[in-house]
Amino acid sequence: MFQKRIEGGSEPWFFRFRELMPFLIRRILLVSSAYDAFILEEDVPLTERLFAEYSGGRSEYSELTMLMSPTISRSDTPAHALDVLKARHFDLVITAPRLGDMDVNAFGRMVKEISPRTPVVVLTFDENDLHFLPSGIDFNVIDEVFLWNGNAKIIFAMAKQIEDRRNVVHDTQVGDVRVILLVENSIRDYTNILATLYSEILLQSQSVIADVSNALKIRLRTRSRPKVLLAKNYEEALQNIERYAANLQGVITDIRFPRNGSEKEQAGIELVQWCRKVIPDIPILLDSNDPIVPEVVRDLKIRYVNKASKDLLGQVRGFLKKELGFGSFIFRLPDETQVGKAKSIAEMEGVLKKMPLESIEYHGRRNDFSAWLNARSMFALAAKIKPYRNFDDIEVVRRYLIDVIHEARAQEEEGCVIDITRSHTIIEPRLVRLGAGSTGGKGRGIAFVYSLLTTKDAFKTIEGIEIQIPKTLVIGADEFDHFCESNSIASRLASCSTDKDVLQIFLDSHFPRNFVRDLRMASESLKGPIGVRSSGLLEDSHFLPFAGIYSTYLLPNSDSNAENRFRELQKAIKAVYASTFQKKARDYLASTPYRVENEKMAIVIQELVGQQYQDRFYPLISGVAISHNFYPVGSQKPEEGVAILALGLGKTVVEGRKAVRFSPGAPGVQLPFSSARELYRNSQTTFFALDLSKKRTDFLSGEDSTLKICELEQAEQDGTLGEVGSVYCPSDDVIRENLQVTGPRVVTFNNILKWKSMPLATALTEILQTMRHAFGCDVEIEFAVEYRQDGEGRIPCLYVLQIRPLSGRHIFQQKVDPASYPRERLLCSTDWSLGNGVINDLYDLVYVEPELFNSWNSMRIATEVEKITDELRSEKRPFLLIGPGRWGTNDPNLGIPVQWGQIAGVKVIVETGLKNRTVEPSDGTHFYQNILSMGVGYLYVSGMKRYSDLAALLDFAWLKQQSVHAKSTHVCHVRFSNPLACYLEGARGNAVILKPDPL
Repeated sequence: MFQKRIEGGSEPWFFRFRELMPFLIRRILLVSSAYDAFILEEDVPLTERLFAEYSGGRSEYSELTMLMSPTISRSDTPAHALDVLKARHFDLVITAPRLGDMDVNAFGRMVKEISPRTPVVVLTFDENDLHFLPSGIDFNVIDEVFLWNGNAKIIFAMAKQIEDRRNVVHDTQVGDVRVILLVENSIRDYTNILATLYSEILLQSQSVIADVSNALKIRLRTRSRPKVLLAKNYEEALQNIERYAANLQGVITDIRFPRNGSEKEQAGIELVQWCRKVIPDIPILLDSNDPIVPEVVRDLKIRYVNKASKDLLGQVRGFLKKELGFGSFIFRLPDETQVGKAKSIAEMEGVLKKMPLESIEYHGRRNDFSAWLNARSMFALAAKIKPYRNFDDIEVVRRYLIDVIHEARAQEEEGCVIDITRSHTIIEPRLVRLGAGSTGGKGRGIAFVYSLLTTKDAFKTIEGIEIQIPKTLVIGADEFDHFCESNSIASRLASCSTDKDVLQIFLDSHFPRNFVRDLRMASESLKGPIGVRSSGLLEDSHFLPFAGIYSTYLLPNSDSNAENRFRELQKAIKAVYASTFQKKARDYLASTPYRVENEKMAIVIQELVGQQYQDRFYPLISGVAISHNFYPVGSQKPEEGVAILALGLGKTVVEGRKAVRFSPGAPGVQLPFSSARELYRNSQTTFFALDLSKKRTDFLSGEDSTLKICELEQAEQDGTLGEVGSVYCPSDDVIRENLQVTGPRVVTFNNILKWKSMPLATALTEILQTMRHAFGCDVEIEFAVEYRQDGEGRIPCLYVLQIRPLSGRHIFQQKVDPASYPRERLLCSTDWSLGNGVINDLYDLVYVEPELFNSWNSMRIATEVEKITDELRSEKRPFLLIGPGRWGTNDPNLGIPVQWGQIAGVKVIVETGLKNRTVEPSDGTHFYQNILSMGVGYLYVSGMKRYSDLAALLDFAWLKQQSVHAKSTHVCHVRFSNPLACYLEGARGNAVILKPDPL
């Protein structure tokens, strides 16, 4: 009976699919640090994440795919992983490219010795990591390499790709399943495209489930999905096409890839030409960085997309839907006019009865019906329909299609029990998640901290202070997609010329009704002022922090009308969404390998830490702490970290304004100011607070519309200055802690750091050490401190607001000794620097003369710098940037307030001292995070020195003698015939910049 029904072409599909996918990845061993694992797991266990992905994102079918969803085990070290592999079997090993003392190829070789058939996949967070491997990747022991880009779907695609390679021969023979061939040799491109392919396959499976009414059939249907094969050269692609010609559903190919051992520019064209001879009607998508003439596209009967297109992945999806039959069947007339739509087999049967004959003929001749059925795993039915696409009588074709589809549906419904399930939402009181999808960088970071706070005993041993997170609501990134799609955001943005236009479009849009209902319920537990923060997929990641690029809105949440407060919250979420498409984000992304479409925005909503004082709301302390101190002074040690503190809201710190810098390991040691007067001049004189008198937020005026700048006198009236302040006594040039003394007030935090009124330094030390170990790298945290009242009195509480890995700093063995270079060759030398290695392609230098700088013209200088660097970016010329004070500060007294997008493309930055003034380095700011993550060399040159035997040097006299390529009022651009060379020693912070070799 089984064989007879197959030959008849109308057999139930599930008869053959029971034996499909004999190799399934059920157990994965992840070799990584705790934080690497947490990134992949997001804020729910990775097994659950994969569980949801395996069910096509449909929670109501998750329990049906339990047997197919893998479980994850993790090892911190390769040695431990090898011991685990000896004791237990794993279907897949995922490892980072850097494994401490062990080479990744050696690790792969040892895994194969223990378990020869266990695939080993390298997951890198940065393609540059692969370049540092002495002998590259040995593909005899490493099965594949993928690039993590912040999208959890990469893990799913990785597992599916390994499964497909193992199962494709068996499944095409037994189940006649389809094959999609991807020909691509770029790690970044095939990672992104595979993630898109498998994502669309999952969506296809989800839509197909509408035709299935039985739990067993749903499970088997997922096994019959198309297999995706990756080929990286011409010979491998040719072999796959020849072998699977009868099952090939479509081909996606680059143009330039290896043939006969070397890269060939026209390899893709030649492959398409050969493929057309073997399978004339196979759908093909050609993707390339090179433009293709329309005649080639027409003659080869292919679709083409330029890799540089902002909608590359969208066009790949379009190819899958239109050419391979994914998604709903769209009935069209020959002129492409849409006349009907069928989401399921049941709908197809009904819609066919009403469609115009010319539409049926159009799709029949294009083989669209067969392609759509193949995509729904109805292979026998597709094969039965395919030969009859050229009927002379189209009405006969219509009747035939309706009859065979009806017969197939009747057979599938025989003896079936229909499953009806429903999902439920569970809300956790301190950390709540709303919606599906990734929680983004900030979201995963705060969730990771929360998981450690609830499981680690270390923090409970700190007496005199509590450590926790504020009450937090995270909105998943899928809601961002739903919002953009339902409001047609992409098409509406095309007419926008300013950031305000972009913002207005978002503010005028509407959330889906179900989302509004869920948000109302989830936000009811958030009392008092709240912060609505961005949490992009790429944000706060190992490779790009996007620090300060997206918007954050602080809401007073003080209106007595609850509905008004809820409307303000919705507007704030929309405004954060809008920042994804505004100029600052676009400029930042332009300096990275990513496109705007790669970013998806989750949202973090937190109760603000602080107390109300009349119409002001602010915390006692806001700060940033970093686990590695790149600029230690005195007895400070690099490994003991550094913290920057300010009174009031954290805007003071992250924008690089005046604040207190100290090391938690040596809290009494601060920057060596030459006098109390100098310390006073460099101390905080104002603070930020939330203005509770504002019931409405003017979103078009920017993020600061709800903030107010307050004088220290107001903090003294509030009673907060006594905790953190001191008094400067000009008569004897000393700082005293007694506010009863007459004199200017100074924010020093001496009561806390020197006299230990609370164990803040101890708590920060414990947090930084724990988080550094858990992340497997140095970290940065943002925090706030406030007292809470209980029956025993006031208890200080340290709230961790967010955490990010400190990315971009790789230490290698390269010694830099400025004394070894001739004095006349040195343009610059310092022992305060960031970066490691050699940068020797700098032909352009942009500088601001220190004597021309003052606080009145700093904004103008920033604009002049942007104009010159815009031209350099357009010419793709990296450059060296030199200027007085802090680059990227928002305080015009401390330096030049450029935003990162204004200088994107810079390779080395030099910060010089200000006249008669000491300005601390830029660490702790959002701008500083971007310096680290982008691998930009950074040199700090001023009168302050870490070591007395190495004076800071900058030869401005020589620089002023050079011919000027371009000049504005305050900014000069010099172009050299020979390059400057910058040598950076990350281990000790030594750096030199050498003048160009003479012609």
